[in-house]
Amino acid sequence: MIEGHDATEGLGDAEVLALEKKLREDFYRAEQAAVRPGETRPPAVQESPELLKAFDRWSRVSTAARRRGLGDMR
Repeated sequence: MIEGHDATEGLGDAEVLALEKKLREDFYRAEQAAVRPGETRPPAVQESPELLKAFDRWSRVSTAARRRGLGDMR
């Protein structure tokens, strides 16, 4: 994803919603994978580059969806 570029430009509402869902699932999987053995919670987003990257991608698309008035995607 290019910084400062809206990756959802040119996508229809249904495509944005599908992309948001996929990226939310990717973030959730990254969050679960980041849980250390013996721990019950993942590290803070800032402590894991993979988690931060997944969160950044998801949050950008989620924000774009809300700006379109597509509502809460959960």
